[in-house]
Amino acid sequence: MADKGEIYLNGKLEKNYGVEPDATKIRCRNIGFIFQDFKLIQDFTVEENVSLPLVLAGRKSKEINKRTEEILGITGLGDKGKNPVTGLSGGQRQRVAIARALINNPKILLADEPTGNLDCNTAYEIMQVFLDLKEKEGQSTILVTHDPAIASYADRILFLQDGSIYGEYVKNGIKGNVDGILTAFRESQKAASTKEGKENV
Repeated sequence: MADKGEIYLNGKLEKNYGVEPDATKIRCRNIGFIFQDFKLIQDFTVEENVSLPLVLAGRKSKEINKRTEEILGITGLGDKGKNPVTGLSGGQRQRVAIARALINNPKILLADEPTGNLDCNTAYEIMQVFLDLKEKEGQSTILVTHDPAIASYADRILFLQDGSIYGEYVKNGIKGNVDGILTAFRESQKAASTKEGKENV
């Protein structure tokens, strides 16, 4: 666990990132969170779930309604706003979670296994949503996954083990290069094992 250093967000040094209430404000302003199990409020409609961060931020109703409509359209939920989230498919619920994470227009999205509870076709649809958002909204996404096919959508892949980075793969802009990722993964594992063996001698 890091115990020293500095954090820059969008080129700006954030000195109070570990001190409340500044830490919460920094997160709300800069970072959107997307969870594997959606974390939606079951008694709310789609638009109520999506607009909640703006409501909590005290934004005016006109602004909330405009931004909610906009982000529902971007995430393919334009006709689902009044629907209860309990009646949606897994892919639709994940889109609601993505829309909620984007409502404050954060520059960074943190996604924890966002396709882990979805079937393959729906998972690929969600990854396409991320790619579209990168183009339309300019977000940078940091995504955790165990699935090489999902990782193949990323520009840069880091291999982690026991809390440490032991390998890296940069794709050169080729989507779906699963074989390249698996080869890089195996080579990184081999290098890490060799290094560990030498250290234990």
